[in-house]
Amino acid sequence: MAATPRPLFNAASQILLSVGIIVMGIAVPGCLYIGSILVRMCYEVRLAVTMPTASELFGLKYYALIYNVLILNLPLGSFLFSGLLAGYFYDAEATTTPTGGNEC
Repeated sequence: MAATPRPLFNAASQILLSVGIIVMGIAVPGCLYIGSILVRMCYEVRLAVTMPTASELFGLKYYALIYNVLILNLPLGSFLFSGLLAGYFYDAEATTTPTGGNEC
């Protein structure tokens, strides 16, 4: 039996990650927990599969650098999209109150 290629696991985890994010966006009680579990599992699969794939594709000469770049993208992307982008959209959509604050 042939082994399943690692990029296929990466693609499957990306699809499940998208499903988990959509599930978190649904306003039904309990969906936040299910979506959070799906997203966390997909992050773990991605970390477990990406590192050996990187060593196979690029070799071990610069493995430490490639490993750190691949690890850095998760918190950096979370900060940029959750902190900066979501904050920008919130501030843009919030209405200004007479006292100078924002009300959503």
